[in-house]
Amino acid sequence: MNQIEQLQKQTRIIGTVALLVSLVFLFVDRDQFFRSYLFAYMFCLGIPMGCMAILFIYHLAGGAWGAVSRRIMEAAIRLLPILAPYTDSPVVNI
Repeated sequence: MNQIEQLQKQTRIIGTVALLVSLVFLFVDRDQFFRSYLFAYMFCLGIPMGCMAILFIYHLAGGAWGAVSRRIMEAAIRLLPILAPYTDSPVVNI
């Protein structure tokens, strides 16, 4: 087993344990669970949305100032289709 497969296995285990702990807290303190879930969702959604805004500005302004970070921002934007179905926005449901 190479190093990447070992790292993937470890992160799957950590993710599964975190999911189980969060499900336990869903039944222990429901209000705090949903507050924490909303905070984590907004944090994870804010990074690609911020990258998209900066990338829009780069494409509108032109120039070479964003050439280095352009690929990183495009990669971050690729998370939006994964996160968008969890919104209740009418724009997403069209």
